[in-house]
Amino acid sequence: MSNKRFDNTPKFIVGDDPVIIQKDTVSTANVFETKDFSGTTQVSISADGVINAGSLSLTGNLTVDGTTTTINSTTLTVDDKNIVLGDVSSPTDTTANGGGITLKGATDKTIAWNSSSGGWEFAPTGIFTTVTSQGRALAIRGDSSESNGILQFTNNAVSAQWASIYATSAGKLVASSSGGGFGIWDNIAAAERFAINASGHVTTASQPRFLVYTGGYNHGGNWQDISTLGGTAVVSYNVGSHWNSSTGLFTAPVSGYYFFYAGGWANYNGAGNRYAISFHINVALGSDWLFISGANTSSVDSPLAMSPVIRYMNAGDYMRTTMFSAVGMQLGTSSHKFYYGGYLLG
Repeated sequence: MSNKRFDNTPKFIVGDDPVIIQKDTVSTANVFETKDFSGTTQVSISADGVINAGSLSLTGNLTVDGTTTTINSTTLTVDDKNIVLGDVSSPTDTTANGGGITLKGATDKTIAWNSSSGGWEFAPTGIFTTVTSQGRALAIRGDSSESNGILQFTNNAVSAQWASIYATSAGKLVASSSGGGFGIWDNIAAAERFAINASGHVTTASQPRFLVYTGGYNHGGNWQDISTLGGTAVVSYNVGSHWNSSTGLFTAPVSGYYFFYAGGWANYNGAGNRYAISFHINVALGSDWLFISGANTSSVDSPLAMSPVIRYMNAGDYMRTTMFSAVGMQLGTSSHKFYYGGYLLG
């Protein structure tokens, strides 16, 4: 059929047999074309089945059967926020094994599921090998040849600053950094809460601790509570305000081991003056005692031995300090102080 013009709407009525368009000569020219009024081809089908269109829109669903689907577009945009991969008739972990995304480069960059390890593998290795969600835990496994750490953090603004964390074969967790130290920073309060310097020294800015002293007060003799140093205590520091200036009691904010000490300078006002310092948990006088004893035969100023004690305290426990001495012993002087303090060890 040569060129035909249809002034009215054309209609082709066929039976059950298909409509066949076949070229009568061997040629690579199109076998089907649609053109606009100016004669410009809008859609064409070549002899080898290639469809060419300036812009093609398809309504309805599209199913493509084949081994490989190639998209040569520069930008691929998908409205759906979820992309389903491996949607075979009966999906299993075995069919999912090796599935993922491959980015072409000098070497392939892949994110692939490994059914054996139960995790996503990132390649090339050296940054992450496997990130696995096991229940509520997150396991990160690094390449065994990676010496710079499994987790590495770098400050992009200062490329020379980095920190990394890795586990040894002995089960140790090792941390290293370009600065040789680590810290925990409170971003809301803009303050460092915990730090380990290059020498391994640990500091905690908010570690519960206190130190009070007196420039002199007369001990009444026998056992007396000296937690407030007779009401003359001067606070050197009281981090966390866990030492109460009214009662003299130190209340443990958290459970752990605490170190307490008391001692300093005293004025013996008579012969045979002995003293003892004790520490008590949750009682005025109890069984948690530590004694430091001594004697003096003349009325002179002398230092009392520092009495340290380490005790485990539960959160909410309080520490009280008492002292025994003869009547008239003066604790501290204007130039020499008597101290009482403590802090959390951990």
